[in-house]
Amino acid sequence: MYNFYRRFIPKAAHILAPLIKFLEGHTNKKKPSRPSKNPQTPLEWTEEAENSFTAAKTASADATLLKHPIPGATF
Repeated sequence: MYNFYRRFIPKAAHILAPLIKFLEGHTNKKKPSRPSKNPQTPLEWTEEAENSFTAAKTASADATLLKHPIPGATF
């Protein structure tokens, strides 16, 4: 879902970089497209991943382009 909205969020790639690094080498169990580097290694949620996830949630909630227009308002 975030992949669609990232074009409306400034610096979305920088916000998600720690999460992408965190998930590197692991695959989706439902959609195995390529072999995993460490299939038996469980993911351990880190503080850096938590901060990145929170920043992504905040950025998507605060994105000004995602607001509903007010009819009759001046632009």
